[in-house]
Amino acid sequence: MKAIMKTEARPGIQVGEIPVPTISPDEVLIRVKAVGICGSDVHIYEWTPGFEHLAKYMPIVIGHEFSGELAEVGSLVTGFRPGERVTSETGRTCGRCIYCLTGKPSLCDQRLGLGRIGIEKRGAMAEYVVSHGSLLHRIPEGVSFEEAAMSEPTAVALNALEQTQIFPGDPVVVLGAGPIALTLAQGAKAAGASPVVVTGLRQDRDRLALAKTLGADEVINVGKEDPVAKVKDLTNGLGAATIFEVSGSSRAFNQGLEMLRKGGDLVAVGIYPEKVSFDVTRKLVREMKSIRGVFGGSRLGWSRSLALMSSGQIRLAPLITHRLRLEQAEEGFSACVAKEAMKVIFFPA
Repeated sequence: MKAIMKTEARPGIQVGEIPVPTISPDEVLIRVKAVGICGSDVHIYEWTPGFEHLAKYMPIVIGHEFSGELAEVGSLVTGFRPGERVTSETGRTCGRCIYCLTGKPSLCDQRLGLGRIGIEKRGAMAEYVVSHGSLLHRIPEGVSFEEAAMSEPTAVALNALEQTQIFPGDPVVVLGAGPIALTLAQGAKAAGASPVVVTGLRQDRDRLALAKTLGADEVINVGKEDPVAKVKDLTNGLGAATIFEVSGSSRAFNQGLEMLRKGGDLVAVGIYPEKVSFDVTRKLVREMKSIRGVFGGSRLGWSRSLALMSSGQIRLAPLITHRLRLEQAEEGFSACVAKEAMKVIFFPA
């Protein structure tokens, strides 16, 4: 089968032919119908610092945002049969530790040892991928394969929403205009937030326009307007109840603290290439603001993602800018690096 692989600890990827994988009794073989490029896939492609531990798993097929049809079901997997449309969580957890029991499986200490699809284990940028039976989710009627392939980043967005409490009428700001940011904005809107504001850079002009079509009440081009002043103006000087920082910019993080009202929540979703510093006494202690970090999604978030897609409350198809074959891997990754793509989806067949 064809597959997109990482074979060396340096920039780049390769497209090659490898054997179709076999499954154990508690696993399933999925015929991949759609697989997306995640931000972490781009980091692996560019070989940015922080991914050095992957070298020992090479050569490895990458990709973990996917959907498909069950081609084969292991003898110990119950409730599923060949031919069903499914998507899959990225990796297993122990299910017994304090993190698993409190709905934070991405913090499970055994997660890396058990392996994640497309990172420590063979990924989905191929014609077939293996997943554990416990990780499967059926795709609802009316949800396409390409939309279902985006359930992983949607689960991350919903996990961010779950870290704070949004009441109807609460002003919410999303800092950033990428796929997770625009999904978060839709989720905040579904939760009753108003107004929902999305910010972006000058080069995000088209993304900000898309944010408006997806339901954002206001968008701010930070290259043209002061986002702090604009948010204060929109909220009668009070500031936003909740800020979701998705851009990974230290400057945006500090702007988020400035535009956050006293007692509000800042939820950090972005990956920061540098340390972030701020006045803890003045901006955190004396204004009683809270900062929460978010990493990964949960099984419940995955189910909610598919339900929100099915109901139309979260629309993902408009985020897809590139639909390519596996052989066009370099074109897809280059578009992501150049920020010419919002979401790239590969179709193996």
